Amino acid sequence: MAVFTRHAWLAVACLALLPSCRSKATRPTGATETAPQEKAETVRVPQAAALDRAGKLSEALPLYRARAGETKGDADRLYYARALLRAGEPEQAKGILDSVANEGTEAEDEEERVARKAGVVASSLLAGGFPSLAVGYARKAANEGEDPRRALLLLRALTASRDVHSARRQATELLARSSNWEPGPRYELARSLIALDDSRAAETLLRVKSSEAVGEVFRSSILANLSFNRGDWEKAEQVLTTAERAAPPDLGGRVSGQWRNVKRELLSVRLRRGVTLLQLGKQSEAIAELDQAKKSDEESVRSAALLLLVSSRLSGGRRAEAFASLDALSGHDPRFEPSVAALKAAVTTGSSTPDDLVPLERILAGQDAYAAFVAKAVCDILGHSMTAPAPAPTHASSRL
Repeated sequence: MAVFTRHAWLAVACLALLPSCRSKATRPTGATETAPQEKAETVRVPQAAALDRAGKLSEALPLYRARAGETKGDADRLYYARALLRAGEPEQAKGILDSVANEGTEAEDEEERVARKAGVVASSLLAGGFPSLAVGYARKAANEGEDPRRALLLLRALTASRDVHSARRQATELLARSSNWEPGPRYELARSLIALDDSRAAETLLRVKSSEAVGEVFRSSILANLSFNRGDWEKAEQVLTTAERAAPPDLGGRVSGQWRNVKRELLSVRLRRGVTLLQLGKQSEAIAELDQAKKSDEESVRSAALLLLVSSRLSGGRRAEAFASLDALSGHDPRFEPSVAALKAAVTTGSSTPDDLVPLERILAGQDAYAAFVAKAVCDILGHSMTAPAPAPTHASSRL
């Protein structure tokens, strides 16, 4: 078997094929060279992101639009398109997505251009929580060439969008071809197989450890899903801790593009470890993990982390803070509005039932069916916190 070098691992880490995953590998921080597009960054990007995360999507949209028009870069246009999708403007978003997918450079081979740009769009949609839209672009990428990463991207899109029949057929075909693959693609195939309830085949693919630390981040992260699915919180927490410890120590801040997916994996690890710690009664450690996980640019990871922090606030009697966080979540992604309203009403009236969280779990899992087992655990924890008593009135308010 070929030696799987760090450069090769970064190629697998770029499975999502985001726009910035094409340059030579460098260290994650410090002397990392900033891309020309990033050097030209104006105040609009941090302003838009801050407004968006605060639940003020309508105020962020003009800034996203201005930035996309200014740079005409893939990343800026895709952020704008994802914001439009959340705002309920699918036709306008689709025009931007198709424009990005159909562009290329004169120096590129046509087949490579089609596959690369379609993969870029599919990846952005997966991160943005729109897996059904991602499928068509992922299929276009997979149809060009024999790169297993592109076939795995399609498998991921099919699985994330709950097209189980097509996903299982694709997984069977890829499993038959995987014996000569290097570890990275085999681990990614195992991730999909776990989501498709084929744990036995997944365990076989994950059996061989990576000789590279960054490879072990991915292997341990995926391996932990087996224990997580079984509700073996102690084992899952141990494996997720192994994944964290294998990660480079300097992924906490801003990182260069080719390390972005390694950081994304680490934040997913922190979300799931936060769940296991809450299940084990280790509240303070869990909150520290969730405060990091909520920084993810993957909508499913960020949303789940925010809901678990809401749970902690409800359990602690900080209902006003919890409701403010829920309002910010639904303002950022209006798909959550009905379920958030129902959740707040149930908490306020003290009449919550297990069924109250079914719509919320459906929306959360719909952002990425890969994380359906995480969504269930999140809503179970949130359900227990909804019965916490309302905060006692202050002395001043009791006199009114």
